[in-house]
Amino acid sequence: MSAVLFDKFKDEQGGGFKESLTGDAKGLLSFYEAAHFSVHGEDILDEAIAFCTTHLEAMLQQLHLTTSKSASNSSMATYLVKQVTHALNRPLLKEPERLMSRHFLVFYKEQESHDPRLLRLAKMDFHQVQLVHQKDLATLTKWWKDSDFANKLPFARDRIVESFFWAIGIYWEPQYSLARCSIAKLISILTIIDDIFDAHGTLDELEIFYQASQRWDMACIDEFPAEYMKVAYKALLDLFQGIEDTALEEQRPSYAPYMIELMKIVMQAYLKEAKWCHLDDYIPTTEEYLSVSLLTACQALFAVTGFSCLSDPYVPEVVIQWTASNPKIIQAANYIGRVMGDVASHKFEQMRKHVPSVVECYMREHGATEEETVGVMSGEIRKRWKDINEACINPPTGIPLPCMRRVRNLGPILDVLYKERDLFTDAKAMKDTVSFLLTKSVWDI
Repeated sequence: MSAVLFDKFKDEQGGGFKESLTGDAKGLLSFYEAAHFSVHGEDILDEAIAFCTTHLEAMLQQLHLTTSKSASNSSMATYLVKQVTHALNRPLLKEPERLMSRHFLVFYKEQESHDPRLLRLAKMDFHQVQLVHQKDLATLTKWWKDSDFANKLPFARDRIVESFFWAIGIYWEPQYSLARCSIAKLISILTIIDDIFDAHGTLDELEIFYQASQRWDMACIDEFPAEYMKVAYKALLDLFQGIEDTALEEQRPSYAPYMIELMKIVMQAYLKEAKWCHLDDYIPTTEEYLSVSLLTACQALFAVTGFSCLSDPYVPEVVIQWTASNPKIIQAANYIGRVMGDVASHKFEQMRKHVPSVVECYMREHGATEEETVGVMSGEIRKRWKDINEACINPPTGIPLPCMRRVRNLGPILDVLYKERDLFTDAKAMKDTVSFLLTKSVWDI
């Protein structure tokens, strides 16, 4: 559908959107949501977002007044207040599917016209999947404890729960436990490796660890000078080997070689960042920084790992090759994750010796203030969402839509993790969101 169709909503006199649109709360909300699915060149939809945002915010005030003054309209107003407030914070485009379902249960119940039987069925369905997720998390927690990372790697962050939450954003369906748990393990191990390269290892140790990753041989363990290196390296290789063994057991292709090559690229980027950190007062240009740090966002690795765990049917190799080639939709997800993460965490991370973030790089290069820099980054992030939309509207030949959906799912969970603060690092701040999805009963709605 062409964005030109939205011209009918514009005022012929002044060129802006018709004021008559502002009287329809539900219509305005739908217009707001639809406008976020724009692609490059659809300026009218950018105007629509600004128009809808302004009037929805004003409408919230009116809806609050309606709730307090008129009991007869209270239910209607409460429903709209909650839905509009939620949409202004995170439109559907940026909402992970599972969180979207959980929120909609609340919104639907408060509609006067809701069907109690349909609501009960939806709750039952959500609850059954939630039980599967709880079982997966119990398995992951046992793996983490059995690995004894807390004692062997006391300097590293324990983020197994947060890693699982991240994985649910990509694969929430009950039949995808293997993909979900494998991605969660990978994220938790990458968090350990990130802590090693960021703060714990010496430059000489990091060089040895990097060289071992390029050889990808368990025999390298004997060459490591420190025990922590052996633990992290073994955990990484064991995970990849386990995924490969499962593929062979299920008599489907193993895509471990693609995963390994992507991991080698990530390790090279980790080492480059570590070398920057050890150079006194060195701040790379924005372009130089992003050319390296976007690789450590690991979105291609997550996508290929998930695809490597699927069966019935298994993912064809052409999809793996396309994903590993760093297509535009993967680049967009990398940018969203890296830049949002940097904006959310750069102040905290600069309190210790740490590689400069994209914020520091841009400020130094352009003489910009922090506020100006964040504004520029926000604009660039909006462009990346358009890249994602374009890729999904016109998928590459030979890439099935279900596979495109998985790659698209990489983006929304990043918005949840990094929009207001770095929730992945600040585990306490993330507790309520995790509980809302994994432990809070839908029967309390």
